[in-house]
Amino acid sequence: MAVKEQASTAPAATFAAATETLRSTVKWLLAASAGVGGLLVAGLQLTSLGSLSLTAWRLWVAVGGVLLAVGGVAYLILRTSQILTNEWITLAQLSVDDFQAQLDGQTSDRPVLQEIEVFKHELYAHVAEDVQQLYRRLIQANEVVRTAGAGELDLRGAAELRAAAENVVQYANYSETRTRFKALGQQFAYAAAAIVVGVLLFAYAANPAG
Repeated sequence: MAVKEQASTAPAATFAAATETLRSTVKWLLAASAGVGGLLVAGLQLTSLGSLSLTAWRLWVAVGGVLLAVGGVAYLILRTSQILTNEWITLAQLSVDDFQAQLDGQTSDRPVLQEIEVFKHELYAHVAEDVQQLYRRLIQANEVVRTAGAGELDLRGAAELRAAAENVVQYANYSETRTRFKALGQQFAYAAAAIVVGVLLFAYAANPAG
């Protein structure tokens, strides 16, 4: 039985490790982006604005450049931190989403549920037909185990259901983290462009030639 449980939980351990790797990379990106962006903004010679009058267009362009650069840094920090603070997906949430899709008579539009359906035979198909049924059977198995009459067969079945549920939950959270991480590349590009443009605008407006 121990060998079977170990084989069943192997996918969950793999997805958990992959999720942690992505989150570690995000932490590094958060520290790096905050550090580099902070240095760029800190390097702006704000004292040079004192030589510009309030009616000078250069002053407002320079201020706009500062705000744009600071906004770019803040955006980088916000987007990376959102991945790290993303709510953990549970089997109950997935089951509710799957049930609602069935009530609506259509396939769920949530990408993670669609992916779970594609890989169901590697995750849970040996114990349930869908996520909703897996959740129901897990509840029933836990109730049986909780009672004094649970036998060895009941305990074994409950262990298999818990392992399958763990596979699904770990995959769902890996999928969500991976999706957000992929989007982070484009978001970084936008933020970097905003920071560079902001710094250049400030440098041009705050330091007039002659």
